[in-house]
Amino acid sequence: MRRNILNTAFSYESGAGSAPGNWALSPETLVSGRKTRVELCYEHTGLGLPAGSYHRVLIEPVSVKSLFHCPPSTDMKVVEYKNTLPKVDLIPQAVHGVGFREVKMVFPEGIKRGDSFAVQLGNTDDKGEITALINPVPVSNLTFEIYTGFDETHAAKASDKNTYKQPWNPPQAGKEYDWQVKGWAYALPKINIKPAPASALRIFAPSLVKAGSKFDMRISVTDEFDSRAFPVFEGNAIIEDSTGFEGASKTLKFSKKDRCSKLLKNISITKPGIYRLRARLDGAKEIFESNPVIVRNDVKAPIYWGNIHNHGQYSECWGDDLDTFYSFAREVSGMDYVSLSDHLGAMPRKQGGAGRLLRWRLGHPVSPYESWKDTITAANRYNSDDFVTLIGYEWSSMDMGHYNIYLAEADMDNMDKIFTDKYEDCGFTLQEKLKNCEALFIPHKHADVFPYRPLQEVSNSAGKALTPCIEVYSDWGDAFDPYGRWPEHSLFGGVRNSDAHSYLWALEKGYRLGVLGDSDSHTGLPGRRNPGGVAPHHDHPQGLTAVMTNNFSRQGVMDAFHDRAAYATTGERIFLDVRALGVSFGEILRCDENFSIEVEAAGTDLIESVNLFNGMNLVESKKFGNVKDIKCTFGGLEPAETMRAYTVAVIQKDENRAYSSPIWVVKKSLPELSVERTAGGEVFVVNNGSAAAENVEIMLSRTDFTHTRQRIPGREPAWEETAGFIWTTRRDDRNIILHYRWHGEPIEGSVEIAGAADYEFDYNRDFIFWQGQMTDHGDGKADFTIGKTHTITHSIGFDIDINVRTDVPCKVTISFNKDLTTFAGSKTFESDKITVPLNGRTNNAAVHNEKIPVLEPGRRWKVPTAYKDGYVSFM
Repeated sequence: MRRNILNTAFSYESGAGSAPGNWALSPETLVSGRKTRVELCYEHTGLGLPAGSYHRVLIEPVSVKSLFHCPPSTDMKVVEYKNTLPKVDLIPQAVHGVGFREVKMVFPEGIKRGDSFAVQLGNTDDKGEITALINPVPVSNLTFEIYTGFDETHAAKASDKNTYKQPWNPPQAGKEYDWQVKGWAYALPKINIKPAPASALRIFAPSLVKAGSKFDMRISVTDEFDSRAFPVFEGNAIIEDSTGFEGASKTLKFSKKDRCSKLLKNISITKPGIYRLRARLDGAKEIFESNPVIVRNDVKAPIYWGNIHNHGQYSECWGDDLDTFYSFAREVSGMDYVSLSDHLGAMPRKQGGAGRLLRWRLGHPVSPYESWKDTITAANRYNSDDFVTLIGYEWSSMDMGHYNIYLAEADMDNMDKIFTDKYEDCGFTLQEKLKNCEALFIPHKHADVFPYRPLQEVSNSAGKALTPCIEVYSDWGDAFDPYGRWPEHSLFGGVRNSDAHSYLWALEKGYRLGVLGDSDSHTGLPGRRNPGGVAPHHDHPQGLTAVMTNNFSRQGVMDAFHDRAAYATTGERIFLDVRALGVSFGEILRCDENFSIEVEAAGTDLIESVNLFNGMNLVESKKFGNVKDIKCTFGGLEPAETMRAYTVAVIQKDENRAYSSPIWVVKKSLPELSVERTAGGEVFVVNNGSAAAENVEIMLSRTDFTHTRQRIPGREPAWEETAGFIWTTRRDDRNIILHYRWHGEPIEGSVEIAGAADYEFDYNRDFIFWQGQMTDHGDGKADFTIGKTHTITHSIGFDIDINVRTDVPCKVTISFNKDLTTFAGSKTFESDKITVPLNGRTNNAAVHNEKIPVLEPGRRWKVPTAYKDGYVSFM
């Protein structure tokens, strides 16, 4: 049985008498994108409230300043409503990050029974009139959070207790009354935003098909904001151009039961090429075009489209029931796969509530257990052979940033496999749990500061990368290019902070991350391309990810992400194929000869340029400008002895973009040196590679080695703990990251780095937010000040990314202005100083250096017997 949680009837029981008044929004039903006069109306029907009392209302962004990025309207004024107008002072706060604006409506002279007022909401025009521009996001049964409170002075002086019978009896200074908790949800305003009438078509077809094979297409009828048209469209879509599409009718008739979405079944195209179908609404002139369909004689893996980072009613968002979510993804946005990933990052217990607005809309809270049960049930109900639903949730941390966990399966009886018992800031326990699951742990980069350095490149028990990809685009904007490449307030945005690292920076640093184009929409309507929504920072169109797989199922989609067989777009279904000597997205090319990268792209608009990057370096930009379909070659590329990431960006005239997951390239014929010990106790340096190793410098020691030490594991601070925490991330033999976090009162100290080839400081978000200070003197010495930990679940600190030298000891010494407790792995230190060795060199060990002039492939060099029980290290 389907469970439509927002359309379920509930009875409201007041445990504290009738509500003191009634709220209403006039008009109650609004139309997306239309201008109208909107008033929040209040009539006080209960006993009077004293001077200084107030209503605190969290006004949802039902009105926006413009339809581009949809910033919430902020203008308002008090006007008469029904009866006597009391004196009302409006004290608004700044718009909150999730979209609402808190407004205190203070009654300096009190308010009595029968008084009423209205607050006009919207934008002030040149004549001083306030008119609302209705948010283009449809929503049903929305309301506002409302609290009533009392001024401390006036509440204390109230002497006539008979005036303040239930619900106040008597007013309590500083206390606020929550209207939903008091049982007054029935008196809250009811708000419905309907989509606009039919004005557009969205036409979806498979991006890559085999010549002569059968496939289905979908046509959906929408308003101008990509929402399902209202009223439901009844009429015809006229196919204007179906050249090559065998089986496509000239007219497609929509009835009410089609709900604005219809399939064209059993279509085929017999000749290889690129095709697009064009159609219009009957009686309209504007023609709409499908995504390009690339037809080949041989298709190795089909392309499937979707996005997986979406929020709805169980987050702090709008969004209706889950039937609306999934049917919108499949029928309106034409997605092949989708995931709901609400903010359900707490163990699904039967106590507490999920979703900021849900209890207000329903009149009672819904527990995390109920919300998770509904989430899993709905995902399983909609998962099918032609529509895949992953199960997910967003895990938010101040230290690591925001990550989304995606699962192929979930079981309410085993949720402890994917949750920790309580909040973690550094995620150590959570990642250990996820290693034992079929899961993805995907960073959500906000087109802002993202902490790459705590990112752990680990695999699960099946050897699959837990974090194979990262969001390079979402409705926060574009995080692919460095700061300054794209203006923040452009259609698709850009990196918002000059201190933020881009995706290309991460590739340059050696992170092996593929790409996702995703959403983070707070509308509950996946796949809308409208630039704006509910939350102010989520003001760009939603993105999409194309995955390539021959196993279209939950596991197949998950494996495509694990394998980085994916590319990202800013919301349009741009076709992109990138190959180098037969190797494609997410794969490693090993070659000795110069190579070329072949790019084929078919756009949804004219293609302006195709850019090839090697890490952060722009290798070449090929300009076009007047064609939708291109093939081009980037030639003369040389493999290097260290692995390099080559990625492609396609830029259209309408600013839409497509980004490929990289092809990683490394020279094939390389020496591969290792140390082998025989059963007889002899030790050899062996070249197992395919090229000779020349001038091999080695160090022999009974105690020392040159490479970085094994990682020091991290430990999560207890909430009440006052201590420092150190752990390390070993990235390779020469690179290591030291992490320091503090949890407690303010401290001062210094850092001394010895034996580093180079180093770079980075800081966690609390360090930045609470204005920690770090003065790097540039000689391996730095001074720092760390403020008080303001939130018991967070810690404050910094990371040091260090390339170690091989010829001297490399170590970091952190000194403090007093004795402190510091945890480093399993060890505990009580001191004003802690030293962490990062490589295996010491100052007091006897070492012997040797040089091997040439070591051919398959040959070996015997280590002197005196060092057979020690270390053999490569310099």
